Amino acid sequence: MGNNESKQKPGLSDEEATRISKQTHFSPDEVKILYKRFLLIESTHIVDQQIDITEFQTALGLVSKGFALRIFTAFDKNGSKNITFDEFTHCLSVLCPKASLSEKATFCFEIYDNDKNGTISRQELKEVLEFSLAESNSVHVSPQQIDQIVDQTFKQVDSDNSGGITLQEFLKAANNNPSILNCVTLNYDTLMTEP
Repeated sequence: MGNNESKQKPGLSDEEATRISKQTHFSPDEVKILYKRFLLIESTHIVDQQIDITEFQTALGLVSKGFALRIFTAFDKNGSKNITFDEFTHCLSVLCPKASLSEKATFCFEIYDNDKNGTISRQELKEVLEFSLAESNSVHVSPQQIDQIVDQTFKQVDSDNSGGITLQEFLKAANNNPSILNCVTLNYDTLMTEP
């Protein structure tokens, strides 16, 4: 009996749920549901109250390790190579329908800006496009078409012709065409279903 008790995962206190709720777009009850989801994900590889890249990729069902790593890095705010529950809820909050367009665009920008230099390069844009297309079995785009998409995107978004897309340019593009952020909006009903 003692072994079963020591293997039980700790619950989330009402105080902790309220604290996280005040910092996110989730109610305390929603935070508790997310905690249960977090525990399911983090226990698939190593039970340590953190999500590693393998658990993250498996949970999202991503084929491309590179794409999983880009998204994982955006979640892993402290660079520890693990996602804590705080990081998990804060990033999911940005991806939920209640998040502002600016919050979503900033998060999306972080996924693209791999070297964290404050601009999206042609190569960074191309890599994310390739990763995204690798996840879709129904869309087939040639390397030449990807290059054309990158060129067209830079013509439309890189307004100062600097060779890089800044956060401000990306935000302007998102304001002009909010549908470009559809890929960073979660299905809220599915997310909030009790696991």
